[in-house]
Amino acid sequence: MIVQISAAVAAAAFTALVIYLISFILSAKRLMAEANKTLSAIQGELTAVSRQSTDLIAASRQLVENADEKLHALDPVARSVKTAGEAVEQVSASVKEVSAAVSRTASGAAKAKTQQRLGEALELVSTGLQLWQKWQEARSARQAKHESKTETKG
Repeated sequence: MIVQISAAVAAAAFTALVIYLISFILSAKRLMAEANKTLSAIQGELTAVSRQSTDLIAASRQLVENADEKLHALDPVARSVKTAGEAVEQVSASVKEVSAAVSRTASGAAKAKTQQRLGEALELVSTGLQLWQKWQEARSARQAKHESKTETKG
């Protein structure tokens, strides 16, 4: 009789253990399904973030290239300004020389020489103005060309 009771208790304990294990396995299965669902959602979000990052990098690269292109377009303008500045400096030096010569000389021959220098200075001024006008025309043409490039790109 004790053997039968022991066997019944053992069977009941084994049944309880099996029920507990089944419950534990089902709970673990639900937990794994939730974890899988969460990982899938995170993977989708990472894909979207990666795509946005790639787009942002491409836009940044294009912006840098555009800025570099515009800086290179300004190089001829800077050289033209430098050339015009040198021409104006030469004209200014010539005018100073002429002014000094006029104030120093009193005789007619000196006046004639001064007039000749003044004529040269005026020619330099005229040349400087022509250079300035050409530079302005070239600058306008470059700007128009650049604007037409920008319009065709945009």
